[in-house]
Amino acid sequence: MTAPTLTARVAPTGIKLKDGFAAFYAFALDPNACIWETEVQLPSLMGGDAIDTTTMWNDVYMTKALQQLVEHGDASMTVGYDPQFLSDILSLINQNGSVTCHLPDTSTYTFWGGLTEFEPEPYKKGEFPTANCTIVVTNTDTSGNEVGPVLVSAANT
Repeated sequence: MTAPTLTARVAPTGIKLKDGFAAFYAFALDPNACIWETEVQLPSLMGGDAIDTTTMWNDVYMTKALQQLVEHGDASMTVGYDPQFLSDILSLINQNGSVTCHLPDTSTYTFWGGLTEFEPEPYKKGEFPTANCTIVVTNTDTSGNEVGPVLVSAANT
């Protein structure tokens, strides 16, 4: 039986974002889509629920194992939009393609996925009309092959 080891916290060496401005998504299938991002959220990274490995041979503790695969949660954005181009937005729905998130520090995060929801908010007097969008990360290219995302860090450019 091996006890866990104490690990000291070490100062991070990366680039700390100071402001969330400006970030935006680009769809390879329509890179000049008539949307104007007001909020952008990257997809989450999830390892999935723990696997219960407890057996009748355990003495004191319930035990678990971590899954081997990583799942991306949905990405999202809130956008202003040109109503004349709703047909262009419709042409992006459920179309798998390359999607790039441009981050405030000029890093990019590119993945296979597609727009699955475009939900306009109610029009209100004195408010900027927006829509909430959901982008699903498929991690599969157009041939169905498993392909993970590509991060190009501003620190490496």
